[in-house]
Amino acid sequence: MQSRSQSAAACLAAGLLVLLPGCGGQSNLLEPLVGGGGATLTAGDFRSPDATPALSATVAAPAVPAFAPETTPSGSALPANPAAAALQPSPDQPMHVEAVAGAPDLTGAAPAPVEQAALLDVKVGDINGRPIFASDFFAEFEDRLIAESRQLTRQNWTTGLRDGIRSRLKRLIDDELLRAEALESIPNEAREVGLRRFLDANRASIQSQAGGSLTAAQQRLLEESGLTLEEWLRQRRDAQLVNMSVQSIVESVQVSGRDIRNYYDRNYDTFNPRPRARFRQITVGTENAAGVAQVSAALADGTPFDQIASQQPNSFNRATGGLVEVEFDGELNQAALFTLEPLNNAARTMSPGQWVGPVTYGNNGVLTAWLYLESVDRSTRSLYEAQMEIAGDLKLAEAEARRDQLVARLRQRASFTSEAEMAQRLLQVALARYYPPNQPEPQQRPGLTPRP
Repeated sequence: MQSRSQSAAACLAAGLLVLLPGCGGQSNLLEPLVGGGGATLTAGDFRSPDATPALSATVAAPAVPAFAPETTPSGSALPANPAAAALQPSPDQPMHVEAVAGAPDLTGAAPAPVEQAALLDVKVGDINGRPIFASDFFAEFEDRLIAESRQLTRQNWTTGLRDGIRSRLKRLIDDELLRAEALESIPNEAREVGLRRFLDANRASIQSQAGGSLTAAQQRLLEESGLTLEEWLRQRRDAQLVNMSVQSIVESVQVSGRDIRNYYDRNYDTFNPRPRARFRQITVGTENAAGVAQVSAALADGTPFDQIASQQPNSFNRATGGLVEVEFDGELNQAALFTLEPLNNAARTMSPGQWVGPVTYGNNGVLTAWLYLESVDRSTRSLYEAQMEIAGDLKLAEAEARRDQLVARLRQRASFTSEAEMAQRLLQVALARYYPPNQPEPQQRPGLTPRP
C-alpha cells in the first residue's frame, strides 16, 4: 500500500507534463537515444547563476547548426532546396530562360485548382500572450480522431469530442499558468543561466546517446515527431517548469502525527475489515444416490474440490465452483457462518484446507452437502503499519487542493481567450479536418466514444 501512495504522489507531480500542447508523448520519442529522458529541471539549476552549465563530462554542447549541409561525392555542398536544384544549369543541359518585357498577362480563365482547398492551421486563442494553434492542440491524437470518425456517427463523435476538448483545454490553460508562475519565481539574473544549463544538458545527452551525432538524433526526431531539436527542447523545458511549480506545492505540505491518527480513527473499518471466510460447497439431492456416491468417490480419490463443484451432479453455484464468501465476527469456531444449523455447525469445526461431509439438511434431510474451507482472511493493519500510506494520501489530497487554489488565483490575474470561444473554434476545426461534411457516416457500434 505504501507504493500505491508514493505512485499517486508522483502522478500529481508528473501527470501534468503530458498535458501541455505538444508535450504529451513527445518527450519519450527519443527514449532509445535519451535513455532515462535526459536532464530534469530543478530549483537548484537557478541557485548559482555563475556556475558552469551542468553538461556531460564527455560531451560538450555543440556549437554547430541544427543540420550540417550534405555534400556530393566530390565534396561540394548540395543546394538545400530540391526545387532550387532543378533550376541549376548543368554542363550537359544549359538552362534557357526567356524574358518578355512588360506587365504579365492576367487575362483569360483562372487555372483549375490542383485539388480542393484544405485547412492548414488556425490560431484559436491566446494564453497570457502565448498563441494556441489547432494543429498543436490536436497533434498528439489526430490519428485516433480520424480512426474514430470512421467508427462513430457524426453526432456521437462530436458529442464526445466536445467534452474532451473542454477538459483538455482547461488542463492546457492551467499548465500554461503554472509554467509562467515558475518562470516568475526565478530571479532574472539566474533565469537565463539556469534554463541554458538545462537545455545544454539535454542537448548533450541526446547527442551522446546518438553515438555523438547530433544530426542523426535530429533526423530521427523529425521522422518520428515532426519536431526540430529546438522545438523538442522547448517543450521539455516547459513541461519541467510546470513540474517545478507542482513539486514546490508538494514539498510545502506537512502532515502531522495527529492528522494521521485522526484519519486512521475515522477510517478504522477500512484498515480493519471483518474477517472473511472463503468456502466451497457441493450440494446434491439426497434421493440422487448415484450423485452422492459419485461426489464421495471423487473426494476420496483426491480430485480438487472446486473441480468437483464445477460439474454435475453439484447444483449449488456450479458456475463459480460452489464459491461462498462469508464475513464473520470473533473466532471461526463460534461465528455465524451459515443460516442453516447443520451447515453452520460443520463449518465451525474446519480449518483452511479441510473439507467435511456428507452433511444432510433441509426438510427430512432432502439435501446432502460437502463443505471445503479454502481460506480465512484477517487483513487488519495497525496504525503503525498504515501510517506511511495515510501520510501519502493526506499529502496528495492537500497538494491537489493547494494546486487548485493556486490555479484559481492565477486565472484571476491572467489574460487568455475565453475557454468557450477556444473550445468552439477547436471543435469547428476538428469537424472540418477530421470529419468533413462529405464523409459518409458508419453505423454506430455500441460502447464507442471519442477520447481526445
